[in-house]
Amino acid sequence: MPPAREDVLALELIVDIADGRAVRGRDLARRLGLKPRSLEQLLQRLARNGILVGQRGGRGGGYRLARDAALISASDVVRAARNEPPRLKFIRRSSAVKRLVKELEQRTFDSLREVTIASLSSNRAPTGKA
Repeated sequence: MPPAREDVLALELIVDIADGRAVRGRDLARRLGLKPRSLEQLLQRLARNGILVGQRGGRGGGYRLARDAALISASDVVRAARNEPPRLKFIRRSSAVKRLVKELEQRTFDSLREVTIASLSSNRAPTGKA
């Protein structure tokens, strides 16, 4: 089951700032090709759920990781980014299909749990700093 667009976006932005420096939301949005307002809710959710911390202040302000990148799994990021757990109500009749979807979701998170943000960051292509 492929990850949702917002799951991938959350992982991309967390990997982008995995070096520990604070990055302003508008700079992240520009690097990801998004409008700042569209990214702000995701950044706030990630901060509220303990993945990011917001720092106020001129040049040092912005968002940074709340803890070391080696201690944050891809699963942590995706779970923190989601507004709510996936809904299975749309599966009307088949409990077998519902079980299958739940199992796929669990397998996905089991796989994501094995990947740290530090490992993703060390494998990324170099990007320009903003």
